[in-house]
Amino acid sequence: MIAEALDTAQVLWKTQPGSPFKAKILFSAVPSTGPCPFLGPQAALERDMRWSLAAVAALAVGGGLVVFLLVKRRTAYDQKPDEIVVRELGERRFGAPRPAQPEAQSDLVFAWVSQIAYGRAEGTGASVAGCPKPEEMLGAKGWKEWPQFLSPAALTEVNRRNLRAVILYNPGLAQVVVGFAGTNPKNLQDWIANFRWFIPIHDDEYTQIIETFGPKFVEEFLAKKASGGPEWAFLSDATLFSTGHSLGGGLAQEFAYSLESKAGMPRVTKVFAFDPSPVTGFYSVDKTTRDENVKELQIDRIFERREILSILRSLINLIYPPAASSPTIRELRYSLFDGHGPIATRTAVYRHSMPILACKIYGASRAESMPE
Repeated sequence: MIAEALDTAQVLWKTQPGSPFKAKILFSAVPSTGPCPFLGPQAALERDMRWSLAAVAALAVGGGLVVFLLVKRRTAYDQKPDEIVVRELGERRFGAPRPAQPEAQSDLVFAWVSQIAYGRAEGTGASVAGCPKPEEMLGAKGWKEWPQFLSPAALTEVNRRNLRAVILYNPGLAQVVVGFAGTNPKNLQDWIANFRWFIPIHDDEYTQIIETFGPKFVEEFLAKKASGGPEWAFLSDATLFSTGHSLGGGLAQEFAYSLESKAGMPRVTKVFAFDPSPVTGFYSVDKTTRDENVKELQIDRIFERREILSILRSLINLIYPPAASSPTIRELRYSLFDGHGPIATRTAVYRHSMPILACKIYGASRAESMPE
């Protein structure tokens, strides 16, 4: 029987030159019962599947190892807690680590404003034990909160979509900062805004910035500036910033893109976006308005290493590197969170916490270690 099977297989092999199926023909020509050493069709299929799965697994492991080795060769991989790495204008990769303290000192006020923006309403911005309270620290530095200016009707509109913002000003520094709240995990409107790329019709927080909050803020700013009151005299030379965390970081960027251009109204000079959403509402803004607002705009996208949105932003940057002009965009990565604590403190979601990040930036600005 074996000799007959071999003769049959040889004939089929020779009559199917170059055929990718000749191995299967070989096995199908052999009886699947009895003591024959050749495999039957089902056994051959199972064997092929096992080899295919093994090949895929080997490729995945090998590819992952290659990527790991390539990443590990980059100097940014060895970033220490007292260092920061920067993806400079137009670059796809981070540069070499450098001291974090100067950048932390620049970022601190805006980190605190971002924490304040949504902490009061939802408790998500509450201070971490052992860390300074943002309101007290900013108040000691001369920062004050801008009075509520939205009419009841406008307030109803922004509340309908859960847009939350806080405005602080410092007459001594002649600065105004508009901060936007991040995602409340329990609020559907925030998730609708987060996934606006996949929703064809938009009526969300980004929409409210363009249609309600932004125009009302311009009216309020110009009214205060024209009032002649000593408290607001600094507005004639004021520098305007926007900031926010997560969803709020995306909203802060859209606010800068969309601010209405009127005589006497400054443009946003710089955006400080912490752990920002990749959604920025850029193409939702009228092109003429946007093109004017981005001419000298600077954007810093600031985040903690391995926080939950960092991988998504990195993948996007491989295709679309940060803009080198109009606006200029830098990405700054801290590595401040303790990587050796309980599992719960090492997750990507935990590293996305604005209160802890603000506390850590405060510590970095003073070259001190802060609690989590």
